[in-house]
Amino acid sequence: GGEALWEALSTNNHVQLLSLRNSNITDSQMAALALALNENTSISRLSLQSNMFTSEGVEYLIVCLVCNSTIDVVDLEGNSPIDPRILDELYGILQSRGVPNHSNTIELLLERIRGNDPNLTQLDLRGMGIGQEDNDAIMDALAGNAYLRKVDLSDNMIDDDGVSALSLALADNTSITHMCLAENRITSIGAEYLLCALDTNDTIVDVDLAGNSIDAGVMDELNHALKQRRTVDGY
Repeated sequence: GGEALWEALSTNNHVQLLSLRNSNITDSQMAALALALNENTSISRLSLQSNMFTSEGVEYLIVCLVCNSTIDVVDLEGNSPIDPRILDELYGILQSRGVPNHSNTIELLLERIRGNDPNLTQLDLRGMGIGQEDNDAIMDALAGNAYLRKVDLSDNMIDDDGVSALSLALADNTSITHMCLAENRITSIGAEYLLCALDTNDTIVDVDLAGNSIDAGVMDELNHALKQRRTVDGY
């Protein structure tokens, strides 16, 4: 149950990204989570999208940040309307820690992707709050890149439309072999877009879709197609 999880978190020193999206967390559970995070020194990113807490739960988190100086990213999208003043207070604390602006980070990386920087072979955009606008720009850039091999877009807000754009990009890309799309908003429709992309892209050998709402049959079909490639290519 929740109590066991909070107790385990308080003493864990390995977990850096804690994703509790769609976990029905209430204000009282936020209070318990905040107490656990007071003792934790490893978690830096906290994903709490689409839960059941209110402004009260966010206030518990703010109190926690007074004691916890490790957390620097918190995603609260999809919860009940939170008092803007409370959100401003929360994000003010995070910004005071010198947290980089995600938009600036993404734009700098996009410049390197578009410029075909040969030193950029792995792209890590985990937990960056990427939605449709950023997604489209990223996919356009990926289409023409010749050096990226591993791309991690996990724990964002990428939906089926975003995967459709990705599939089009993969039709042109010939370098990416590994793609992580775990913990997004992708359904079976998005997974089918990826299956279609494999008809024109023979480079991709691994796609991670854990934590998305995808029909087991569609996942089996996609995993089977990728497994055959790994066998042939010796991965």
